[in-house]
Order: sequence, then structure tokens, then C-alpha cells
Amino acid sequence: MKHRKMTIMLAALIALLTACSTQYTSPEQEKDPAVEPVPEQPVDNTEPSQDNNNSSDPDTPVSAPAEENQTIRLPETVLTYEMEGMKEEKMGYLGESKNQEYSFYVMEGYQFAEEEPGRDIVMLEANRDIYMRIEVLPDDVNFVELKENTKATLEAGFTEVFEITTGIPKHELFEDVVYMFAAHNNKMKAEAYVIKGNKTRPHLRITCVGVEEVESFSPFWAMANTILRQ
Repeated sequence: MKHRKMTIMLAALIALLTACSTQYTSPEQEKDPAVEPVPEQPVDNTEPSQDNNNSSDPDTPVSAPAEENQTIRLPETVLTYEMEGMKEEKMGYLGESKNQEYSFYVMEGYQFAEEEPGRDIVMLEANRDIYMRIEVLPDDVNFVELKENTKATLEAGFTEVFEITTGIPKHELFEDVVYMFAAHNNKMKAEAYVIKGNKTRPHLRITCVGVEEVESFSPFWAMANTILRQ
């Protein structure tokens, strides 16, 4: 009988230990399931190429480069000149010569006209015997031959013609003067200037004519000094 009781107690103990072992979880088993590390992505330190920056969509408008030597002229400006030792100012209005492809400012009180192919004229409205003739010269002009032609043209209308080599007026127009002539007769006088051109202004021959009483052709100088190629 005693042996039977021991057997029952031993069986109960084994059953109890088995139940405890199934309910127990080790600390390692309580941890979260392991997560596989994500491989690091390589870092691209390469700077964007200029070709990519400059590329544009075909539908995107592209600004055209500004034209060199492009000049925007106002419709009017103030022209300054000197007369009888006094500084004078008058309004000038933008004019264009389709005949010779240039623009310049015409002073108030003066009238501009395209006289004939290769020649334009600016006349004083109060006295049309006072005027300036404008001739645009070719880029390959022969200045030696032109000098003889200028002198001969003046000699055809005036009794006295001579070249001005000293006492050239101090004016911006004459900074690029090649030569100038003066002419006289009993009632009229004239001056002719051949001006060397540059990137914005063509070669010019300017002839000013007026009555003997005219002190200076400086208003014409101020207008001629604004001539620019179109």
C-alpha cells in the first residue's frame, strides 16, 4: 500500500514538472524576431553635368542672344550747340533716311528731306538758303580721290576754295575728321567735312551752305553728330 502511494506521488510530480516546462519561455525566445539588415545604398556624389543643366524641353522657348551694337533711340532728345559764344539748346526729333539707311536727330526749326539717291538735305525752315547736305560714303571709299572730288565740287559753285588745316573747330564731330574745306563767293559760303566712320557711324561727307552772314554751322554739327547706322 505504501509503495502504491509513492508511485502515485511520483507520477503527479512528473506531470507537474512537464506542465511547467511547456509554459516557461527562455529570455532569448521573448526577444523580437531578428530583422535582416538592409544593405546600404551607395551615395552618388557626382555633380550634375552642365549638359543636363543646359538641356531644355523642345517646347520651352529659348531667348535669342541680344544683337551686338544694337542701339535703342528715343523719339526725341535735347541737342546742344554754341552760337555767338552762347550755349543753346533745342529739341531734336528722330528722323530716318531710307535712302541711305541711317537715323539722326533733326533739330526743331529745320526740315529733313531725302534729296536724291545718295544725298539727303536738312534745311533751316526760316531760310532755305541755309542747309546741310548729308552723303553716306561706301566702307571702301578712297579718301584720296574723294578729296579731289570734294574740292572740285566746291570750286564749281564758289570762287574761293581752300582746305582748313588749322583752327579746326573743337567739336565731337571733328574728332574723326579726315579733311575739311571752306569756300566763299560774294553772297554765300560753304564748308565740307569728310568724317571717318566707325562701328556705329558710316563714313560721311557733310556739306554746309549758308549766306555770308551766318556765323557758324554749329546747329548742323550737332545734328550730324547724331548720325548712326540702321
